[in-house]
Amino acid sequence: MPDTLVGASLLAERLADPDWAVVDCRHRLTDPGYGEAAYREAHVPGAVFAHADRVLSSEPVTDRGRHPLPDPDTLRARFGALGIDSNTRVVAYDDAGGAVAARLWWMLRYMGHRRAAVLDGGWPAWLAAGGATRSGEESRAARKFEGAPRREWVVTIDEVGSARRLVDSREPARYRGETEPIDRIAGHIPGARNHHFALNLGEDGRFLDPAEVRGRLERTLDGTPAEEAVFYCGSGVSACHNLLALAHAGLPAARLYVGSWSEWSSDASRPVAGTAARVRIVVGAATLDAECRDTRTAEAVLAALPIEAAARTWGDEVYFPAPAAVSLEPDARDVVEAGEIAFWVEGASIAIGFGPTPASRGDEIRLVAPVNVWADALGDVRALASVWDGDPVRVERLA
Repeated sequence: MPDTLVGASLLAERLADPDWAVVDCRHRLTDPGYGEAAYREAHVPGAVFAHADRVLSSEPVTDRGRHPLPDPDTLRARFGALGIDSNTRVVAYDDAGGAVAARLWWMLRYMGHRRAAVLDGGWPAWLAAGGATRSGEESRAARKFEGAPRREWVVTIDEVGSARRLVDSREPARYRGETEPIDRIAGHIPGARNHHFALNLGEDGRFLDPAEVRGRLERTLDGTPAEEAVFYCGSGVSACHNLLALAHAGLPAARLYVGSWSEWSSDASRPVAGTAARVRIVVGAATLDAECRDTRTAEAVLAALPIEAAARTWGDEVYFPAPAAVSLEPDARDVVEAGEIAFWVEGASIAIGFGPTPASRGDEIRLVAPVNVWADALGDVRALASVWDGDPVRVERLA
């Protein structure tokens, strides 16, 4: 049996084999009960169900994301309860292009079990092939699973910064920070490239040819060996799809940051990149439009300033007292080289300067915008600073 993907026809031939275990992994983040209900209604005959929250996740051990990785003893017990041992060939499926099933595939390989594959095309492909279905619940006789973790495959939050290539597996809009339907903060980990797991699939929901998948992944890796790359997503689930794609393409295994965006974004000390609110800063008659690149800034600025709680939303105009001084630093030459301009609250003053993005150090909270949004960035900043005379500074959110 292949150790990456299995077609519906081959699975149909082996359904009666007791050493083949089929695991239904259907799941929806927005409806945790969906997968179990769908399984009870109809599933591949003989399949057992593995819930993404209760079986493929646990209480925090290596990470504090939305779907923490269970410890090795827990994994051994859970795999054994699914009727898996060293002789078992496992086929996982879902109805999301393999995005959830790949998590089980990766967990098995992480524990040293290579006899695992994902049903190519998943539940829709099974139905399209005329595969038989069964309703209700099923189970397999428990077996003793023995395996040891490949700990070098897992990256913790404090190790993310050392990754030579960091790859975000979420859809582009979430990566850019334009939308965030699940986590509180939008954006991505600074330095990460985007490779949405759907790039591995064709229009029919099946994996593309290995050569095509390899080419796409290598363009994202841009010369970085796969084994030196770290993949993440929202909670360490769909990133496994890209890890499966690496194997399908014949590339070495990369590492997984299991905590992913759900853990990173919940830690206020971690920098965030991406497109956030476009804002306009108004000082008297002068205005300056900017993009908030660090998506934590909106909340941080509003929380740090002495304004009414009711006004602490970017949907409103926000007023706060102007402090006693505005500083401009460093010199103009750095504007072009850095390519960015920053505004930040520093103690009791508002500083206007230039620097890298994202930036959030101690009491310094920066609004950062690319220089090319202005015809003459330095002139605009000097104009804004020159007219400031103690008038209130207004921050508006732009559509």
